[in-house]
Amino acid sequence: MISIRDYRNMPLTGKTSTEIDQLKASLIDKVPEEESIGNKSLREALGWDNDLYLAVRSKLIEDGQITTGKGRGGSIRRVTLASTTDPTHDGDSSSAPETLADEKFPNELSLYPPILDVLRDRWVKDQPFDQFIVENTAQGGRRADGVWTRPDVTVASMTTYTYVPGRHLDIVSFEIKHYSGFNVTAVYEALAHRRSATKAYVLVYIPDDKSSMYEDSILSDVQDEAARHGIGLIVAGDPTDFDTWDIREEGITHQPDPSRLNSFIRNQLSEGTRDQIVRWFR
Repeated sequence: MISIRDYRNMPLTGKTSTEIDQLKASLIDKVPEEESIGNKSLREALGWDNDLYLAVRSKLIEDGQITTGKGRGGSIRRVTLASTTDPTHDGDSSSAPETLADEKFPNELSLYPPILDVLRDRWVKDQPFDQFIVENTAQGGRRADGVWTRPDVTVASMTTYTYVPGRHLDIVSFEIKHYSGFNVTAVYEALAHRRSATKAYVLVYIPDDKSSMYEDSILSDVQDEAARHGIGLIVAGDPTDFDTWDIREEGITHQPDPSRLNSFIRNQLSEGTRDQIVRWFR
């Protein structure tokens, strides 16, 4: 029996890797830098039949070089590498609205190492995971679907249940915030992540001596909005100590579109993590 993937690749059967690379280069060269192009227009410009076009397009999608879009007959556009100095990304320390140099954790960037450690060593112990990987995804990766689609931290996990057949994959995203730049926008960032993840959290650092000024204003609004959208909310008094983490809202599990989930894993997670996920489900 021929699988769907094999069927799509049949037009490339017998071609060398060099020939396939040349076909991929021919297609990508005709895709505009900053805008999408219709499948029909591109196919006609190349002079290819539909089967060859779809086979080469599929290779470029798998490579993470292009993504599909809307329009009559569908369209494609380039996927560009996200710049680590992009000022629109709140995860970049250069965009933090305030830097408090005299504090132990003066900005968002300073929160990543301790939060990664606590998630890996303590938070996961409250979860049902059989296997897990905690990864810093704030820098690098690709931002294919907008400025809010790359989480600061991602947890990939495999879980089995006694009475439910099979192994289950979860991708849990975390949007990390420093109190100096914290507002309800954090919920919408996490909601953008959840389009491609199974669960999403906002994790904000608010030291105890500043909690009262946030409790009845910003924090209340954020918690209401998080609950409305099924986004988790964790308030950390000390990012190094899980005993100070207050889980205000649990993230609600959600099943994303499989193609989005696959694209997220391919574009946002490291090669080592991707390989481990494959091994979990062999």
